[in-house]
Amino acid sequence: MLKFLFGIHCHQPVGNFDYIFEEAYKKSYRKFLDTVANYPDFKFSIHLTGPLLEWMETKHPDYVEKLGLLVSQGQVEILISGFYEPVLASIPEHDRVAQILYAKEFIIKKFHKKPNGLWLTERVWDPGIVKSLIKSGVKYVLVDDFHFLSAGFDKSDLYGYFLTESEGETLAIFPIDEKLRYITPFRPIEETVEYLHRLHENGKSVAIIFDDGEKFGIWPGTYDWVYRRGWLKKFIEKILLLDYVKTSTYSEFLEEEKPNGRVYLPTSSYFEMSEWSLFPEKAAQFVEFVDHLKSEGIFEENKIFIRGGIWQNFLIKYSEANRMHKKMTFISKEMEKSGMSMEERIDLYRAQCNDAYWHGVFGGLYLPHLRRANYSNLLKAEKKLGKEIFDEMDVDCDGRDEIYIRTKELVLQLKPSYGGAITEFSSLNQALNFQDTLMRRFEHYHRGLKVEKKEDKGVPSIHEISKTVSSQAMEALIYDWSERLSLLDHFITGKVGIDELISVKFHEVGDFVNQPYQYTLHNRSVRLKREGGIYIDGKREISVTKNVSIINNGITIDYRIEGNSAGSFFAVEFNFS
Repeated sequence: MLKFLFGIHCHQPVGNFDYIFEEAYKKSYRKFLDTVANYPDFKFSIHLTGPLLEWMETKHPDYVEKLGLLVSQGQVEILISGFYEPVLASIPEHDRVAQILYAKEFIIKKFHKKPNGLWLTERVWDPGIVKSLIKSGVKYVLVDDFHFLSAGFDKSDLYGYFLTESEGETLAIFPIDEKLRYITPFRPIEETVEYLHRLHENGKSVAIIFDDGEKFGIWPGTYDWVYRRGWLKKFIEKILLLDYVKTSTYSEFLEEEKPNGRVYLPTSSYFEMSEWSLFPEKAAQFVEFVDHLKSEGIFEENKIFIRGGIWQNFLIKYSEANRMHKKMTFISKEMEKSGMSMEERIDLYRAQCNDAYWHGVFGGLYLPHLRRANYSNLLKAEKKLGKEIFDEMDVDCDGRDEIYIRTKELVLQLKPSYGGAITEFSSLNQALNFQDTLMRRFEHYHRGLKVEKKEDKGVPSIHEISKTVSSQAMEALIYDWSERLSLLDHFITGKVGIDELISVKFHEVGDFVNQPYQYTLHNRSVRLKREGGIYIDGKREISVTKNVSIINNGITIDYRIEGNSAGSFFAVEFNFS
């Protein structure tokens, strides 16, 4: 008998637009549940993230009620994650445990069932999280089979679950079958059935799939394919007719079957993440290398030896993500020291939602409403701390101190090592960071972009679509040479207007914008000074001093420039979200 473990993961990030939640609900989440409810013998597992469950409770409580009925009937098993869907390896250990326990309590309260399994956000695995998972009472997690292959396992051995351990305590890990993940629901049902039959013929005891629920209705073309053309209904009916297949939940399988052995997995995620997390030039080389292996027909057999970057690389690629992340860890430590309760930390947990900290094939960090939501929650959490700060500390963990100022009304961060710039200017009362901006960067998928042609030559292939953009989009592809911060000091010659500033086509002659400033702190003011120069017919010595003072619920800035700056235009750059 081949046991079929079928599961879906459904997620909408904190701060996403309500109409997107609603569209996903109507086209995917509701349609899927209504369909499977007609087949009580089809057992499956499901994970819904905290932001989505909270939204469902408010907007569609009948969905939660119906899901609860299927759970009580034994058809459905619910998995958890960190409640607000953080990448567990990216948040402090005490927050990992708290988020998991919060999710467990929520499920127990709503569905009267203790969850055993955990969906690992973005399948980001790090050995350091094992202890946290065990401490939280998690019995099993799911990762891609690629994780196991990267550890040296053979694909033929990955039909079952394995045990890993930390200090002698064990945790079960299920490897998700990539083949099933790629053909379900995108290919005809016969392909899945043929694959299941092959597994059965080869003596395998289980087929494992757990993938995005949005693939069932939201991904391009899937609503028509899965529901209007009846793929899901026909798929379930076909599976239930197979006499050698039995659907099961993951917990049932865990209870009934023994593990295949032990495993120690390396830090990893799914294969595509290893491409996205590389630095742009290296990512472009990575894609070329993979394409070369595919053209030679040797990619699949060598895939296990190909490793790109890890998720934490995003905190190096994007200084903006790192600043948000380090502010999150800073506030977390402050809350831990103050002994705040779990309920008092909910805003912090919401701010740990992963989407705005990275960027892959979807918007992520590039979506301003997601960054804004994270900052808003961080500032709500910070306001609860109350304590005023006027100090120097290495907040972003780059080995150079920043100036961190917190009053009752605002938070101000200055970075002396980078032009004495303002890296955060936040209103605690409005829970808004006015400095939440993003530098325009080269991304590896920009390489090879072409302007679309308006010729009527049929329907373009997906490959043509992915590499063509409008002329307006191509014109907007501009790269900044410095970060989009505030209080950046320029000396410019030649024509300079709004077009030149936007397109970064002005002539910079000073060495102040991204260079270090000396600083001193006194009372409620910061004095920043740089002995630099401008380069017009050789170098001219220039000194720039700026005093930043806290006045009521705002700041004042005073400048003093000394030296011969004739022939240049002095400009102070501000960028606001």
